[in-house]
Amino acid sequence: MSKSITTALAAVALTVALAGAAVPAFADRVDERQARQAERIRDGLRNGSLTREEAARLKAEQDRIAALERHAERDGRVTREERARLEAEQNRASRNIRAEKHDGETRHNRWSRYGGWGGRNANNDYGYGERRWYSRWW
Repeated sequence: MSKSITTALAAVALTVALAGAAVPAFADRVDERQARQAERIRDGLRNGSLTREEAARLKAEQDRIAALERHAERDGRVTREERARLEAEQNRASRNIRAEKHDGETRHNRWSRYGGWGGRNANNDYGYGERRWYSRWW
């Protein structure tokens, strides 16, 4: 009799442990991805591929995802729909980070979005010494 009770208790304990581990495992995965995306934003600021305004927008997006995650975990379990929405938001944030890092605006050339004062940027892709794609009238 005691052997069957011990086996039943072990099975219940294992079930509870596995059910409780499902939310933290997903939460850990979300947190790790958030950390990687935050590191990409910091790297972009460090190397100048992101402006401060772009980094602030991307950081606000990360904060919104963290709030969405807290809201999803509030009841103790994350539903399939909440998980899908979190992953979709993280995918969108990742695409936004890549787009902002590769858009040609840099912290070192604050005028790049307006055509620049020389050099290479998103609007005038010419190298030094090459002919400009427009002619100045002044």
